[in-house]
Amino acid sequence: MKVKAFSVFAAALLAISFFCGDYHEVEDYAIITAFGVDSIGDNLLITAEIINTQSLSQGATATILYGSGKSMVEAMSDLSSSTPKNLIFSHVSVVVMGDTLSAKEVQGVESFCLNNPHLTLSMKIIAAKSAKELLCVKPYTLSITAFEIVSLLNATDKSLSFGKYNSFISAARGNSLCSKIMALPYFETASEDDKTIYKLKGLKILKNYRAAALLNYSQSEVYEILQNEFASGNLTLFDKSAFIKNCKVTLGVKLYKNRLYFNYDIKLSAGKSGITSLDKNRLKSSFVQLSKSIFALQESDVLALGSTLQKRYCHIYSQIKNNTALYIKSADYKVGITFYE
Repeated sequence: MKVKAFSVFAAALLAISFFCGDYHEVEDYAIITAFGVDSIGDNLLITAEIINTQSLSQGATATILYGSGKSMVEAMSDLSSSTPKNLIFSHVSVVVMGDTLSAKEVQGVESFCLNNPHLTLSMKIIAAKSAKELLCVKPYTLSITAFEIVSLLNATDKSLSFGKYNSFISAARGNSLCSKIMALPYFETASEDDKTIYKLKGLKILKNYRAAALLNYSQSEVYEILQNEFASGNLTLFDKSAFIKNCKVTLGVKLYKNRLYFNYDIKLSAGKSGITSLDKNRLKSSFVQLSKSIFALQESDVLALGSTLQKRYCHIYSQIKNNTALYIKSADYKVGITFYE
């Protein structure tokens, strides 16, 4: 019911925002709700979800248009030539980056989004094996794929931010000398019961525009706790869930005998307001296990600890700044978990 209400509200909002003139003027617009970018050969392929403005009074529907070119501007120009309507970017809520994009092309998508004054920074930046394939999947319950993806990412029963760094601005919090990290919600498509569906599978970590890691769902939740982005809510590890009333993370760092030591002190309050099928010992064991799998990826510094050292531990960073990556790769990592009421 909430999903349907969101769909009706979104469609009404779009209608109101364009009904300043008469209906014939609205028909002149091609309202883009989502676009995805893939690299095919020497060209970029843009797949755009366009709202059919003629159907707003009966419920929004969408169609897919394509454009290609050597650059984002050229591909968007080609997309524009495929319709007599004027492209409107102010309602773009989802941007999808396909796995085939090179680091330079990812940077080009970022530049296009940041330099387009009509795009809002509230849009969700996500990743998929194929942006075209994802946007062409028929939604589960809504007629607009972009609305459904936003609804999924903002689900009230999922308290983890799950890709909080999914706007280019907030992702660039690590826009420092060490690294720039983007953690993008990763979607996969699959065939099920003779139809194609899509699922949120985890997080794709980009470092300096290059793919650094692909985390599964459980790893993604632990990743965000290690990033100190989880305060309270439902935590699901290996299909077992627990309600966490409060989560506090403290990171301790020291340099001893030419080796870095990172110690994560995590305090969890389970409380009595939720029923859990994941007991404390299982939760602790699973969390430590998943943390180790993430620490094993630190050759790429997926936790952006280089930036953390530069910003918060200047006295340590000054001693290792000429070889930060090697120190982080060979560092000692520990996770301690305590529970309190």
